[in-house]
Amino acid sequence: MFFLRPSASLVVPFLLSIAFGQVDAAQSNSPTKTAPSSAVGVLPQEPPVSRPILDDYLRAAGSLEGNKAVAKAQLDAMRKTLPAWFPQTVWDEVVRKVLAVDLTEVYLPVYQKYLGADTVSALTLLYQGPTGEEIARISSRRIMAAIQNGSKGYSADMQGADTMAANGEDALVSKRIKELTPEQQARFIKAEALLKPVLQQLDNEQNAAFSRKVNEVWKATLTAHNAELVSAQNAASHAHPSKQ
Repeated sequence: MFFLRPSASLVVPFLLSIAFGQVDAAQSNSPTKTAPSSAVGVLPQEPPVSRPILDDYLRAAGSLEGNKAVAKAQLDAMRKTLPAWFPQTVWDEVVRKVLAVDLTEVYLPVYQKYLGADTVSALTLLYQGPTGEEIARISSRRIMAAIQNGSKGYSADMQGADTMAANGEDALVSKRIKELTPEQQARFIKAEALLKPVLQQLDNEQNAAFSRKVNEVWKATLTAHNAELVSAQNAASHAHPSKQ
C-alpha cells in the first residue's frame, strides 16, 4: 500500500510503469511454454543441476559478468527516462541492488527444467583452460556487440554467429575440443546435442526470470522511498508550477 498525499498520488504508480519493460517483451517473444519434452530423456537419468555446478558453468562461460554488464547498460538507458527530480540517492540504491542480484540463484530453477548436472558439467569443459577462457572472452564480446546493436535475449546470442569464423571463435572451439580427452569429447558432444533443442526456450526464460527480479528490486526500492519521492516531486512542481 502506498501512503501518498493527494497532490502527488501518481508518483509511485507512474514510476512503476517505467520499470524494466523487457519482462513483458521477453515473455511475449518466448515460444509457448510447454513441458521440456526435449529434456525428458536427460533429467530422469541425471541428478538435477546443482547451484555449485551451474555457478561454475556460468562463471566459466562469462555469463555472470556479461549479464551484469548488460544490466548496467539497460539501467543507464532507463535512468535517462526518469524525471529530473528523481533522487540520485534512490537511483544509486536501485543500481547497487540490481547489480548485487544473485544470477545463479535466479537462473537455477530454469536450468533445472531443461538440463541435468552431468550435461552442465560437460558443457563447462569448453570454457576451461587458457583456450576456453579465450572462447568465453570472444563470445561475450560478440554477444555484447549484438545487444548494443539492439538485439535481445536468444537473438543476441545467435546474432553474429556468422562472424565466429572471422573473429577466431570457431578455430578456438575446434582447438579446445581437440585438447579434451576422448572421454571428455564424448561428454561434451552429447551435452551440446542435449542443449541445442532447448537453448532458445532456456535463454528466453532465464532472461525473463532476471527481468522479473529486477522489477521486484525496482518496485521494492520505490516503495521504501515513497515519502522521499513524493517530496522530490512536490518540490519540483513548486519550483516549476507551469510544468506538470
